[in-house]
Amino acid sequence: MSTKITVAHARGPVDFHLYQERGDEENLHLEVNSGGSTTILTIPMGVAFGAARKISALEKTHMRIARETDAEIAETINSEVDARIENAHDPITQLVGLLIYGSVHDPREDQVKSGVKEMTRTRDRCVKMLQLADDMEMGRV
Repeated sequence: MSTKITVAHARGPVDFHLYQERGDEENLHLEVNSGGSTTILTIPMGVAFGAARKISALEKTHMRIARETDAEIAETINSEVDARIENAHDPITQLVGLLIYGSVHDPREDQVKSGVKEMTRTRDRCVKMLQLADDMEMGRV
């Protein structure tokens, strides 16, 4: 007879089993099987609830990003690039967004193109993560 109370489990792409042991109301246990080895992590229940809250907030952010249309992305990026160009004299503005847009002194079109490309990539990644979460929840993974 098993003493494990399953909270969640999945087989592939990651094999894991999140469970609580009967009689242990203070902890959750996460068992992960990867590459022929098994790792079990014990998580205090308070930490688990705190993480769940953070994940819930993260999911809401991902859902908002995943719903953005190409037009909304373009509008946001255009506004951000215009603000960067307007404040190009500020050293902080020159650094913020450097990896996403390029230099604040690059042509506006190049900054917009880079920003749209990165934001679209971010949206697509959010869509994939949410789909994987749905698939795992529905037992399709």
